[in-house]
Amino acid sequence: MENVGRGQQAEPLVYIVVLNYNGIDFNDACIDSLLKTDYLNYKILFVDNGSTDGSVDRVSQRYPAVEVLENKANLFFAAGNNRGIEFALERGADYIFILNNDTEVDSYCLPSLVSFMEAMPESGAVQPLLCLMSHPQLIASAGCRISLSGRSWDDSFGIPCGSFGDDPRQVAGVTGGAMLVRADVLRKVGMFDEQYRMYFEDVDLSFRIQKAGLKLYVVPRGRVLHAVSATTKTSFSRIRIQLCDTNSYRIILTHFPVILALVGYPLSLGFSLGSFLYALIRGRVGHAGAAFMGALHGLYLFIPAICRRVCSKSAQRSVARDLIDWKTLFPPKNNLVSTK
Repeated sequence: MENVGRGQQAEPLVYIVVLNYNGIDFNDACIDSLLKTDYLNYKILFVDNGSTDGSVDRVSQRYPAVEVLENKANLFFAAGNNRGIEFALERGADYIFILNNDTEVDSYCLPSLVSFMEAMPESGAVQPLLCLMSHPQLIASAGCRISLSGRSWDDSFGIPCGSFGDDPRQVAGVTGGAMLVRADVLRKVGMFDEQYRMYFEDVDLSFRIQKAGLKLYVVPRGRVLHAVSATTKTSFSRIRIQLCDTNSYRIILTHFPVILALVGYPLSLGFSLGSFLYALIRGRVGHAGAAFMGALHGLYLFIPAICRRVCSKSAQRSVARDLIDWKTLFPPKNNLVSTK
C-alpha cells in the first residue's frame, strides 16, 4: 500500500480507474494485486456506482491511500468510468488504466504496457493479455473483433496463453476490461460514449482512436486474470441482451463503411429477431422482450444516424474495412461481447 502514488518524475503518471458496483467480493483481490505492481508513479482511483453492499466503506478502511470517487447511482460502465477519467485528467494523468474490479493484475503488467506505449508514439491505447481467472492458462481476451452484424467478441478466447507468444500485435479493438489509454488521446477523441451505457462502448472508443490515425495493440507480456462478466452476468442478463443488440446498430451506423453498413444493418436486425423468436419458443419471455426492444431501438436509431453522416463531416468518416471481420456474420456462440 505504501507504493501507491510514490513518484519518480521520470515515469509518466498513471491513474488506475477501478469501477465498482456491488463488487465487494472482488475489490480486495484486485486492489491487492495493484499494490504489488513494479511500476512506481501511479494512483488508484476506486469509482463506486452507487453500491449498497458496503464496498466503499470497506475500501476506505482497508486502503486509505486509494482515492475514492462515489457516484450516487449506478451510471453503468460508460458514464461511471467517465467520471473517473475526468477526475484523473483534472489531476494531470499521463495515462489512464481502465480496469474491471473482477481482475488480478500481474506485477509486471503496468510497466510492460507503459514501456511499450512510450516506445510506440503511434499507439493510442493498448491492452494486456487477459486470462481466465478460473483457468489461468487460457486466454479470456487478446483484443476485440467485430463481425459484420456489429457484434463484438474477444479474440483468441479459450486458447492456451502460451500459444499466443510474447510479441505485441495490432488489434481492431481493445477491451474495456483492461485498457491503457493516453490522456492526450482521450482529450482529443473524447471518453466513452455514454449512449452505449455498457457493452461495445470500448469498440466505439477503439474505432474513434483509430479514426484519429492511431493504432491499438495487445501486449502479451502484460497479464491480467479476469473472472469474465462476474459482476454483471447474474443481475443484468436481460439488460445485456437489449444493450448488445441496440449497441450493435450504433456501431454499424456510426462507424461502418457505407457498403458494409448496408449489409450489416439488416443482418443485425435479423440477428435480433432470430434471438427474439428463439427465446420466445423456449419460453424465455423476458429475454425475448429484451431482444425485441433491441431491434426496435435499432430501427429508431436509423434515421438520426443517417442524418448525422450526411450532415457532419466528422461523422462521415468510416473505419478501415480491414478493422471489421466482414466475412464473419455473427460472433462465435457464447462469446458475443467483450469481457467486461
